[in-house]
Amino acid sequence: MEEKIKIKKITLWKTATAVLGILLIISILTNGFSLSSKPTKNQTITTPAGLVVIELNDERCDECDISGIISQLKQLLPELEVQSIDYSSEQGQELYDDLDLNALPALLFTEEVKDQEGYANLENYVENKGEYLSLKIGASFDPTKEICDNEIDDTGNGKIDCEDPDCASKLTCNPDALVECAEPYGIDAETVIFYYSNTCPWCQKMKPGVEQLEDEGYSIYWAEASNAEESEVIDKCIREYMTSGGIPQFICLKNAQIHVGAFADENGDLNYDSLKKFVDDCIA
Repeated sequence: MEEKIKIKKITLWKTATAVLGILLIISILTNGFSLSSKPTKNQTITTPAGLVVIELNDERCDECDISGIISQLKQLLPELEVQSIDYSSEQGQELYDDLDLNALPALLFTEEVKDQEGYANLENYVENKGEYLSLKIGASFDPTKEICDNEIDDTGNGKIDCEDPDCASKLTCNPDALVECAEPYGIDAETVIFYYSNTCPWCQKMKPGVEQLEDEGYSIYWAEASNAEESEVIDKCIREYMTSGGIPQFICLKNAQIHVGAFADENGDLNYDSLKKFVDDCIA
């Protein structure tokens, strides 16, 4: 099935898949879950007795909803108490700075979690952050940076949205950001990136079509996922905007679109016409 996806900033859900997978199974076995509360701006940080996790989040972030993860945690750890703190509060900023965090949201367990029967399922997914254990959920939102589309001066430097230097390399403010980033790798705006793996069966089905495009004069950049040199452009320029880590992917820098998956017909074979149309639309 074909899927054309506008490049957008990756969400933390993708990176948290491994954690959610474990917690989802536990939720099914324990029949359901309950939701957590929303963060409040002025809530103070306390550490009451018992099993506690602090949810440090930022209400400005549209991609930072982790209620599903918290729900699964409360099934795994029935005695868990959730304290929600927003970054906009003095306490939230102090906690963020003191623990040397670099992204939100963060889930911070007290040491009591180690005494819980369910901790064995979390042990490989936590790291030490000061007096807390932080759950690795693939957070990517930097609350210290300007948000480029909310019409607010988030950094207090008098520059709003695209006026702020933080936004200079964002697609919201610079549609040519991906093209400019890829130029040092010898990739121009007329080139489509084929992101693939030599061990991927669907990628092998696509290769004859990609080679045919090259024979017809189209410019294709081959980025093999396990080849650090070839895939550096993916990591440096495109990764944060990708909506999936799967392969194959066809990436158009010029019009900021990605096709995730193979161009296949109903029989699972290469659909060359669809592949060619994607490339033509890209360079048009």
